[in-house]
Amino acid sequence: MRASQHRVLVADDHEVFRAGLKLVLKSRRIVDVDEAADFGEMMQKLSEGQFTTAMLDLDMPGMKGEVSVATLRATFPDLLIIVISALEDETEIGKVRAAGINAFIPKAWSLQRMMDEVQQVLAADEAWPLETAEPPLSLTSRQREVLARVERGMSNKEIALDLGIAPNTVKIHMSAMFAIFGARSRTQLLLKAKVFL
Repeated sequence: MRASQHRVLVADDHEVFRAGLKLVLKSRRIVDVDEAADFGEMMQKLSEGQFTTAMLDLDMPGMKGEVSVATLRATFPDLLIIVISALEDETEIGKVRAAGINAFIPKAWSLQRMMDEVQQVLAADEAWPLETAEPPLSLTSRQREVLARVERGMSNKEIALDLGIAPNTVKIHMSAMFAIFGARSRTQLLLKAKVFL
């Protein structure tokens, strides 16, 4: 899908930022743009309209970090989710990525750099920022252990029993690996993570 064909919802509690982002998007021929000021309004508008993309800040009323992102992803599985945030903590950013976003763009970037990235993401449905055009191929030792058992065809419950960890911990590792490799299924994950097997 071309960037100009997307219908975008910009969600941020700062009116000036929303207006500026909307203006710049339209200057890039992304003309079908609406706004929301908080998480509740965003969810309502997404439910009522045929949006392809949500661009949102993590620090707005009603947002609860990766929990809200996970809710957004579960409710709108086909939505392209782009987070534009001042968040700098890499651990927290990792949690947000694992919750199902398609791209994370720092607010510290210049507006032009933000828009260059947004346009590329919209044009290609790409899930990785420009400076990491290829997914960062780095897994923890535990993630490698989980991945090896996925290759054996084991379920999350079986993996948890085999490794002596909680099933929810396995889910967290799986979500993180899906985000790292841009995979949407176990089959895709195994294909993209062959180097670690």
